[in-house]
Amino acid sequence: MANYIRINIGGKERGAKLGIGFLKQITEAEKIDLTELFVKAESETLLFLPVMIFHSISYNDKIAGNEVDYTQDDVYDWVDEISIQSEEIQTFSKAWIESIKVHMPKTEDEGKKTPQKGAKK
Repeated sequence: MANYIRINIGGKERGAKLGIGFLKQITEAEKIDLTELFVKAESETLLFLPVMIFHSISYNDKIAGNEVDYTQDDVYDWVDEISIQSEEIQTFSKAWIESIKVHMPKTEDEGKKTPQKGAKK
């Protein structure tokens, strides 16, 4: 599943779901549109990444029927404990980027091979 990862945060391994359902939850809960989400993710990474992680793992827990027994503040603390530069957070960040690419329209140049220097015609 391309929009699902497991990360070890808050003292245990947790499922983190990224996709349309996650986007719906975070935009509604944070009262922002998709453009604002992308801007915050890029320009306010330190403060906004824990919010994204919270919504990703809480969305996964909700659809899995698990109790959401943590808050955004807990996730801020968890990120503080392991560092924003930790492998777990970097894994989440990469998964977030990949999950967005899936929904982006392909450009005309995508898939075309670029000529190699010195290639024979």
